Amino acid sequence: MNNVKAIRQRLELTQEALAKGIGCTQGNVGHYERGQSLPPEMARRLIAFAAELGHCVSFDDIYSQRELPPPQPTTEPAAAAMVPLLQSGLEKAEQALADEPTDRVARLIKRNRTQALAEIAATPQPTTEPAAAGV
Repeated sequence: MNNVKAIRQRLELTQEALAKGIGCTQGNVGHYERGQSLPPEMARRLIAFAAELGHCVSFDDIYSQRELPPPQPTTEPAAAAMVPLLQSGLEKAEQALADEPTDRVARLIKRNRTQALAEIAATPQPTTEPAAAGV
């Protein structure tokens, strides 16, 4: 069981739009919504696609048997900054795998991970302010 349908509805997408966003067919999305096992790679794509749309989705949200908690919007700068950075790192690693020995790939991945962590740390985190008392 998974929460793909609830997540899709939260994102306000059709099955076709979600399929396009995560790189599969509308039929696949329908199968996932009816309980077919969602592969981890598709779950990663769903998490990344939701972040691009400004929503925070986790593996727990996808695979949990419980109802989804209320939406937790991501901060736009953090979500927007993470996706291209991760895509860039993956592209560089894939290119290095094709062109270079494994030790260079390891160094490249470590450098991109360090850069990603530094950018995440530099991103201001949202603060929760207490609600004002009845005025």
